[in-house]
Amino acid sequence: MLHFAAMKYIALTMLLAVMQAPPPVPRKTADNSAHAPAHIKGENAPDQAHPAPAPPSIEANSNGPAKSDSDDQHPEDAEHTVGISKLPPVTIAPIRRDWADWAYWAFNALLVGVGTFQVVLLLWTLRAVRHQAEAMIHAERPWVMIQTEILNPDDFAKLFVIFKVFNYGKGPAHIIDCKGPKGKWVKGEEDLVIPPDYGEWEWDKRFLAPRDDFQVRELLSPWQIKVQAAADSAIQGTAHKGEIFIAYGLIRYTDGISDKPYKTAYCLRFRHNRPSKREQWFIPFGPKPHNEYT
Repeated sequence: MLHFAAMKYIALTMLLAVMQAPPPVPRKTADNSAHAPAHIKGENAPDQAHPAPAPPSIEANSNGPAKSDSDDQHPEDAEHTVGISKLPPVTIAPIRRDWADWAYWAFNALLVGVGTFQVVLLLWTLRAVRHQAEAMIHAERPWVMIQTEILNPDDFAKLFVIFKVFNYGKGPAHIIDCKGPKGKWVKGEEDLVIPPDYGEWEWDKRFLAPRDDFQVRELLSPWQIKVQAAADSAIQGTAHKGEIFIAYGLIRYTDGISDKPYKTAYCLRFRHNRPSKREQWFIPFGPKPHNEYT
């Protein structure tokens, strides 16, 4: 037993010694070329390869790239200027169109025509709608006119004229301004002033229902106005030559919804001798500024 134990200790010691020993360093192969002669010439070695010529030396230049002593090296290329004395001719071949091109152009022209027709039709429709809207407004808006009534028509010295404002429209009228009527004797239209002078606003605002009327101002007497004009002419030393009696005035009103004012300007001439009893005693007289309805 002791012998076997001693053998185990000896084997373990040898194993540890082997593991701790450094590995063997490989030996360097001997370089025989260093001791061999540079050139060996002999008749016994005809197949000996000739050594290759040494490459040309290359000089490094700090200011540029390295240059070789070989004859293949060339100097740096100098900058050359190329001038063109004549441009080459350019020929553009004409475009040949076939039926597909013409069909394409015809289709585009048709589209333009249809678009133009649609624009014209739209404008015409808008215009018709606007006229229809204006017609509806005119149909429902108030229309204020002046009416006359004669008292004592058989005796001119006692003849009096009553002026009334009448609403012919379907909507109510809000009278915002009323000037006149004023009576005057004139020789003709040349005595009328443009724009007319209606004087000051004479009374407050009033409401006028559809198909309703009311009297404006006091009664007018053509005879009394003529006598007063003759007296004024006598004071001034002039002769009164007026032979036409006119009554004129201005009415402005709204429909009560919008602020847009409507205007009724009137200038009426009195006729002494009517052709028939069915005709009016007063007829329009003077240019458009004196007879204007909006």
